[in-house]
Parts: sequence; C-alpha cells; structure tokens
Amino acid sequence: MSDNTNLNNQNVHPRVAILLSTRDGEKYLAKQLQSLLDQEQVQVQVFWSDDGSKDQTVSVLQSFQQDLSLHLINLAVEYDAGDHFLKLLYQVPQNFDYYAFCDQDDIWLPQKLHQAIQQLTHHHCDLYGSRTQLIDEQDRYLQQSLYFSQPPSFHNALVQSIAGGNTLVWTRKLHHQIRKYPVAHVPSHDWWLYLFSTFMGFSMYYDRQPFTLYRQHSRNYVGANLGILNQVKRIFFGFQGRYQKWNNIHKQLLDQYIKLGVKENINDYYFFQTSRLAFNPFTRLQKIFESKVYRQTWQGRLSLIAATLLYRT
Repeated sequence: MSDNTNLNNQNVHPRVAILLSTRDGEKYLAKQLQSLLDQEQVQVQVFWSDDGSKDQTVSVLQSFQQDLSLHLINLAVEYDAGDHFLKLLYQVPQNFDYYAFCDQDDIWLPQKLHQAIQQLTHHHCDLYGSRTQLIDEQDRYLQQSLYFSQPPSFHNALVQSIAGGNTLVWTRKLHHQIRKYPVAHVPSHDWWLYLFSTFMGFSMYYDRQPFTLYRQHSRNYVGANLGILNQVKRIFFGFQGRYQKWNNIHKQLLDQYIKLGVKENINDYYFFQTSRLAFNPFTRLQKIFESKVYRQTWQGRLSLIAATLLYRT
C-alpha cells in the first residue's frame, strides 16, 4: 500500500508537512527549527501547536516565520504529548506527499526526510522509522539507540513500539486512513501509529541508520531507555502492570475499528487477547507465543515471558 507517485517527476521535490508540538521549549527550539530549514531535496511546511508555553517558545517560532513556512494550529492546552500530536495530525491538511512528527528539542540531519522518502519508495512502504543518535544538552554525541533486527509487523507492534515519534515519516495514503479514524488517550502517539497502520495492512520500514539527533535531558517525555538502570525500570514497570494497562487501552481502541484490520491480523489479534486471559500461567505463556507476538531483543522477550507468567500482559 504505497503512494509515492510524487517521485515520478524528479524535478519536483516532495512536499512534507512537519507536525511540531511545543511546550516551554525555548532552550533548544531554534536549533531544531534551523535543522528543518536545512532539509535537503524536500519542500517543508511546519504545522505547530503550542501547549500552553510560559517561556519564549512562541517568540522563537515567530522569529523563523519569514524563513520557514509556519502554520499555527490552535488546540486546547494541557494534553499529554501523545494526544497533542494526534490531535495535531487530525488537523493537518491532506494534500502533502509525506508527513513527519517533530519534537522541539532534537536536531535533524539535513538528509533525514530525503532518506526516509527514498526508503519508503524503494521498499514500497508507507511508514518509516529509524534509530536515533543520542546527544546531551551540549549537543555532544552519546551513543546510538538500540538497533532492532527483527522486521516490523503488527505482531511486534502488539507488544512493543520500536521507533520514536521523532523519527516517523509516513505517506499521504496512510495519512488519509489515520485521519478518518481518530482516537484519544493513547499510551503514545508513535506506538499507536505503528500498531494501527500495520493492523490495517500498511508496511513499515525500519532504518538502522540514524538521522535524528535525539536530545537526552531531564525534561524528556520518554527518553531512550538505554543502560542497565533503565532496563531494570522497564522490567519493574512491567511487574507493576503498566504494559498490561497499555495493552488494555490498545484493545479498547482497536476494538472500535476491528473491521479495518486485514483478516490474518484480526484472527491473531483475537487469539492474543484471549491468550492474555488464560487462567493457568503456563498455558497463558504457551498461547501468547502461539499468537505470533514478539519483542525485538532477548531482554524484551524475557520481560514478556515474566509479565505473562505474572498475569501482567
């Protein structure tokens, strides 16, 4: 399901709508906006919504108005990040070739969007995500995010999000579908886009090369979750039932649009949901893996096994 006809004429650069959500982001925002200006071989327009900033965020944005095509979309304040991005997505025009989420404090390498479009076209996919290069508050390189070697799929998306929203790029065709079926109160906007698009039969390409400099600092909404401490925290959250709660939310949302799924995905989805409820923990574990779901790393698979045995999936 790919709509990449815009590349047939190589003299016309693809038009990309960038969805930017801001809140008190004055410290790093100018660097991000400059990196959007520096994007190569694309035409970009930025649709931004501010979520009640009390610093100079809006002034920084306005200072780029002459150089960067900025469109303000007014949304009610005090959404969490996931809902704010999705509400922005539902408001953006449908006539662009591609779409991308943008965080306020990262830096994009100049070829980021062009690379994503090239990969979507070459692999006949409609959703692109990638690794990131982590940087600190002084723009110093730290390390790359985890590399996931297993192919993206609905069965992976049921139990894991693999690409941050700041890396996601998607086609007009997928955008039209997502806009028609709005949701709210998702665990995260990037995970929902991965889950819902693959459920409907769209394919995702995951790039092992990072083109987003992902800033790590104390105010990160999620962060990269690298290191032993963060791995332990994620396991602890699993034991607490956080992932079970998120799976329950996804179930409520997918149940609304169950007829949109491709047949195989619908069948496996029902099998996964019934497996989660099996009374015997070892029967539950057996059925979970028969449902074809998988996580990308051995740590993730161990976490899934433990959560299943403890009735936390």
